[in-house]
Amino acid sequence: MKYLGGMGEALLADLVDSTWTLKFDGSSTSNSSGAGIVLIREDGETIAKSFKLDFSCSNNASEYEAYITGLAIAHEMGIKHHVDVTIDKRSMPITDLLREKFKEQNLDAEDWRTPIKAKLMSPEGVADLKVLKDYVLIAGDLYRRLPGGVLARCVNLQEAAKKLTEVHERSCEFRDGVAYYSEKRFHGDPLRCLSLAESQTVMKEAHSGECGEHQGKKRLYQLLLTLGYYWPTMKKDTADFVKSCHTCQLQANLIHTHPTSLQNMATP
Repeated sequence: MKYLGGMGEALLADLVDSTWTLKFDGSSTSNSSGAGIVLIREDGETIAKSFKLDFSCSNNASEYEAYITGLAIAHEMGIKHHVDVTIDKRSMPITDLLREKFKEQNLDAEDWRTPIKAKLMSPEGVADLKVLKDYVLIAGDLYRRLPGGVLARCVNLQEAAKKLTEVHERSCEFRDGVAYYSEKRFHGDPLRCLSLAESQTVMKEAHSGECGEHQGKKRLYQLLLTLGYYWPTMKKDTADFVKSCHTCQLQANLIHTHPTSLQNMATP
């Protein structure tokens, strides 16, 4: 069995003495087989994993493998027999949810589905339906299957900003009151984390300061990494900063190439 992705031990350290629900499912095709499990704690904490089976098997066998794998992961987490683990065999696929939403229940009810059906039958709607196969509902939450078998929970912008801050704090270490990102830069030194005010000052100096060359967004982003700076929204902020630069906007439509081909004066 090939495990796709890993679970951090630090994340699981405080999740042992709780009641968990195990949801699992498996599927098999003529080309490959796979299994997926989701462990849900009573307070809503979720651990989702998916696996690729290195051997051919039937659908029933893949579901047994998913069940066994879920129990094995729960055991590795420290969940023993004294902890209640409820087993639910299958999560609701997004296709079943759509079928339930579009089911004709009452002929006298307002036909609110008509514009939605028309949109789904349009060429743009067909393209959207191809994306729906990557989504699944688990315990009322919407997940998307990412490359590599990772199940990512979809969140709103407020929760995403909160999670981004939590991940950023976990990935930083403090030295003499200064936060450094654990990911090292090209020279082997850790990247210094900047606040919002500091990031604006650094971007302005690097982009349009004494040594600034009014670089594009990609060049500015790489330059800041080379200088040893980092913050969570760095790539987006550099792109927005270049777009808001008045000088860059004035010069953008000008022709910057030479009118004639240049010649090397050292050659005849």
